Amino acid sequence: MSEHLPLSYYETEFTLVNKRHSFDRPKRDDKKGFAEVQICNLNKMQEEHQRKKTEYSNYLDPNLIFRIKLNSKVSEKEFIQFLKRCDIQYISPSPTKNGGISYRISLSETGDFQKIIEKINLYGRESRYGDTFDLIESFEPIPPEDKVGESLVERPLESDEKAYLDLELWRMESKRLTDAINGIKKLIEAKGGELTDKIITNSLCLIRVRIDIETLNEILSLPEVSRADRPPHPVYFRQEELRIPLSEIDTGYPPDPNDPAIIVLDSGISSGHPLLENGIGDAIGVPPERGTVDDVGHGTKVAGVALYGDIKKCRDEKNFHPEVWVLSAKVMYAAKDEETGEVYSTYDDRSLLENQLSYAIRSLISRHHNVRVVNISFGNEASCMYKGKQQPPLAAFIDELAHELDLIFVVSAGNNITLDYPDRYPHYLCEDTEDNKIIEPASSVYAITVGSITQDYVSQVLESRLVPHTGYPSPFTRTGPGLNGMIKPEIVEIGGTYPYTAPSSYMMEIAQTGVFVLNPKWIEERSLLTTDCGTSFSSPKVANYLARLHKKYPQYTVNTIKAFLLASARIPDDRPEPLNIALFGSGSPASELELINNTYGYGQPDFAYATDSNSNSVLLFSENRIKIKGIHYYYFYLPESFLKTDGEREISVTLVYNPPVRRTRMDYLGTKMEFTLYKDTDLQEIEPRSLEEVLAESEEEEDRGKIPKIELFPKKTARSKGIHQKGTRIYTRLPKIDASKPLVLEVLCRGTWIDDEDFTQNYSVVVTLRHSAQINLYNQMRERVMPRVRIR
Repeated sequence: MSEHLPLSYYETEFTLVNKRHSFDRPKRDDKKGFAEVQICNLNKMQEEHQRKKTEYSNYLDPNLIFRIKLNSKVSEKEFIQFLKRCDIQYISPSPTKNGGISYRISLSETGDFQKIIEKINLYGRESRYGDTFDLIESFEPIPPEDKVGESLVERPLESDEKAYLDLELWRMESKRLTDAINGIKKLIEAKGGELTDKIITNSLCLIRVRIDIETLNEILSLPEVSRADRPPHPVYFRQEELRIPLSEIDTGYPPDPNDPAIIVLDSGISSGHPLLENGIGDAIGVPPERGTVDDVGHGTKVAGVALYGDIKKCRDEKNFHPEVWVLSAKVMYAAKDEETGEVYSTYDDRSLLENQLSYAIRSLISRHHNVRVVNISFGNEASCMYKGKQQPPLAAFIDELAHELDLIFVVSAGNNITLDYPDRYPHYLCEDTEDNKIIEPASSVYAITVGSITQDYVSQVLESRLVPHTGYPSPFTRTGPGLNGMIKPEIVEIGGTYPYTAPSSYMMEIAQTGVFVLNPKWIEERSLLTTDCGTSFSSPKVANYLARLHKKYPQYTVNTIKAFLLASARIPDDRPEPLNIALFGSGSPASELELINNTYGYGQPDFAYATDSNSNSVLLFSENRIKIKGIHYYYFYLPESFLKTDGEREISVTLVYNPPVRRTRMDYLGTKMEFTLYKDTDLQEIEPRSLEEVLAESEEEEDRGKIPKIELFPKKTARSKGIHQKGTRIYTRLPKIDASKPLVLEVLCRGTWIDDEDFTQNYSVVVTLRHSAQINLYNQMRERVMPRVRIR
């Protein structure tokens, strides 16, 4: 592993020239030939459909489902209306595995192609319906091999193997779908298999089956089946793993006295837990008479994750060595509902919560010089950030504290327990309603807000049950955006999941669908560990990352530490519909891309990438100060091998700054910063521009303007609303970038209500370069940047 590299800085302004691009829609010359071929295709599919109806008549009445291959973008609404006039029901988009031309899956409602054939004939003879048929390349059956999922391709069924598989069915209307499930179940049982679970939502139908390879091959031939794969196989753990004897664990030694500390504001910690003893540097109660002992159980779990990060990994390795300190501040305590007897957590209502938090933080800072991070895993469900709302008081207070004390706050997005799961999962996460939005204080501008995604392990109790895939949004997580449309949450981390179905409340209780945490009842339950679900346990893992980054780089600013972690984040590739749209230059509508950022933020961080560069992943960074109306330029050259070697290439830019904030102003932030990445220009050839020209160019979309730019996602209008900004571009094909010329990064700062001419804004900027092939990228970049770190 290698240290990150400096980003070359250039202190001059530039002028560039732009080339505009245009795109033509396809026009077909041989319409008659197309019509003849496609009518033949449709007739063959009709014949095969009749054969299947006869073959499977004892089990089900197969539907006539097929795919339409497109050669260009199409208006979804107009396309669906056209198909409807042909008695064809649009079911789903289905992108190709290589991410290229997409398909549209459709179903003949009448079981024949009479109307569509009539229109194709008119297209071939009279060129009618050209606006639609010119965009269609072919009508095709869906080959069985295209239905095999990646895990099943990598590990096919053995000849003597009977295994659990997940079958996804095309989401038809309810009557057709129910009939199809019943028929497939009947067929599977006749072949000696079984259907053990199913889930049907508005856009999804999954069934879990246990079958052999012969039955699988038959199932894949059914038109109703869209995909078969091995389960997203979380690593199942046995309940006994939670009861690992202390004698088998290496607890190591306490961290160094100067190592970073995380303040955990929560319900205190359990007295004497053996896995906390080496890492708890202090514990206080607010107010003091409440004591420090965890009488809720929540604080012990959160503190354990903050201390160790990945407790499952620690347990597997039987190694609990704390690298950072945890300072516990008990600000919540247990109370009992007199009517129900339920125990819940509450605050001391005798004083403002803001004052309680301020007292706790300032008290611990006065006693410990090494405090770097504050974790908050609680919030006010009655106060959601929605549309034009003003920043809530607690969130604004945290912003002011973070700015004043130069601390990193990490806040959980909040949990949503009033959800329509599983029927409408994950669609309710995407809806523009107040119910599912982040809660106070998660809208804090300064805080890294953390949402939850599902982990890669669940209890063996759930082996026959369906659960959301690893990396899917946790059913209970909350979504953004934040204040004034800022991207929130910025980060997601594992926080637990729910099974789609559970046959009894008892199974749900013992299912252990959460992440590994320390057990606050370790004495009475005789188990050091337990599991729990919630964004409460996602945020302390991120807090642990940030504290460890401070340990690795104590000389760098808070802005840089946050930028390193944000730069390492990636949005999971496997996402549920409607969050499974293509990203990073795909042309997907901005409204759909916004759903991704509202749910995943910038993605899940990778601590290894954040800590060090490696041979094929390089971070270039700079810490700097900029005046109001100031413009800074950085530059770097891409190696030829980065551009021309086949594979996935990533270029991303991350910017973090720390402006003054005022809740009483229309503009909450005192300064606003943004960045643009230019390409194909020589520094020496760029003419000076006036400030007005620079600002006018900045206002243009990244794919427009006078200067050629690299379009980053999310786009500038979305990412520049907050102080944690990241834009990414991923290339799977040869980028149109001239390697002989540098990429130029422009960073500019504007004032809103700050009128001090001498004011300078601190910021950090990180450029990330990654390549999936082994091209020795680090050494090539080091040779390019080290000789010319700063040019004047």
